[in-house]
Amino acid sequence: MSTYVSANLSVVPKSILVADDFSDMSSKALGYAAALGKRFGSYVTLVHVTEPLSPIVPPEGDVFWDVEEQKRAFELQLDRGVKELRAAGLRADRVETSGSIPEELIATARGHSSDLMIVGTHAPKGLGRLILGSVSEEVLARSGCPVMVVGPNTVPATAGAWSPRHLMALVALSHEGLKAIVHSFHLAREVGASLDLFMIFDRENTVDHKDWQFLRLALAEKLPGVDIEKELPHECVPRDQAVHRVLDLSSLREADAIIVSEECGGSKHPHFQRDIISRLSAESRCPLIVVPRDQSAISS
Repeated sequence: MSTYVSANLSVVPKSILVADDFSDMSSKALGYAAALGKRFGSYVTLVHVTEPLSPIVPPEGDVFWDVEEQKRAFELQLDRGVKELRAAGLRADRVETSGSIPEELIATARGHSSDLMIVGTHAPKGLGRLILGSVSEEVLARSGCPVMVVGPNTVPATAGAWSPRHLMALVALSHEGLKAIVHSFHLAREVGASLDLFMIFDRENTVDHKDWQFLRLALAEKLPGVDIEKELPHECVPRDQAVHRVLDLSSLREADAIIVSEECGGSKHPHFQRDIISRLSAESRCPLIVVPRDQSAISS
């Protein structure tokens, strides 16, 4: 099995980190971790982050759950998850830590050299409350690795190894979009899936063919020997129609994942609707794979 690495991103994850808050969404995320782990032989690490207790003294009579008792309960639940993964033939371990959820997840991913992070989200408005509430755009922006986002409408992973038949990518004409396209192309090749590419254009309802030609030349450099026009057919969609178009087609074609670049969810890119990632994660029946920005753009 070949392994492709571009800008430190591998489409074959050797190490998968799963954020676990013991909710139904985390259970669904764990299912995808098991499926990908079986497909790629990945090492799976479960991580639970406990946020610090409020320093405010509660009213007299309020009942507290003993901190040590709570910690033991979390450890038991993590151990249970690890046993299930190992029983399925996977190599797995767990981490129980405390602090800021985004900071701890990012630090743990880096400490374990994770190639992929998987999180569940209940996806209210905005990027939403990933793993019950505290993981924001910061995780996507600073993860350093692709993040698979499993939303409330995501169909649970099937038993056995992940075997996607159809992938979709939604990107813009930008450096980050270029990286996401290359990543999508090689992932599709690696798993033997078809790929639909959707290009978002900055100018509403207008396709700038010069921009596409520039991107096509850049793709030719990144994908030598690939016939860009034949092997990467694309559809141009205005930004105000992109989410609906991709959701409709992903449902019709039973897509197994939608790949987007992290800039789709950030306020630093005003030419995007800020809620593209959150809307997709809230409504899609398949998981998202968010490709991060360049390492040089990620603060430590």
